[in-house]
Amino acid sequence: MQLESSTAQHNTHVSTYLYAKSALRVPNNPATHTTTLRDLARSRCLVLRDLLRVKSSLDSADETAQTAAMKRLLESLTDHISFGHFRLLREYQQETHLLAAMASNTDQLLVFLDAHGADSQAPYSSRLASDLEALAWHLEARFDIEDDVISSGC
Repeated sequence: MQLESSTAQHNTHVSTYLYAKSALRVPNNPATHTTTLRDLARSRCLVLRDLLRVKSSLDSADETAQTAAMKRLLESLTDHISFGHFRLLREYQQETHLLAAMASNTDQLLVFLDAHGADSQAPYSSRLASDLEALAWHLEARFDIEDDVISSGC
């Protein structure tokens, strides 16, 4: 019983922290591309929401719900990765170190997609919980890189 409440409390702290990190850290600049920033914030929220749903579904015996949650996470993660490359980097000036950081981070996110995507043998492998934790760290780094791209382009 204590373990369950501890896990629930941990999940609450993780979700609060990740949603706080999803907020954009950009300068107050009227020239900023508002549509892009709005879409970026929405993309962040969707991928974090889906990450937390998959994490919550791990405790459930409902495999249909787990599969649906994982499918949504894979879709929103793919969309977010694409957004970074095809909209964000196109609309803002990039510095070489930011391009390299974005590419490296993308590679880390693609490892998760490859390991748990449609072609994987078992999307609910024993290492999924630890892979979700690693994904959360990579997303945090991604958000920081995106904010730096926006800041340097303003």
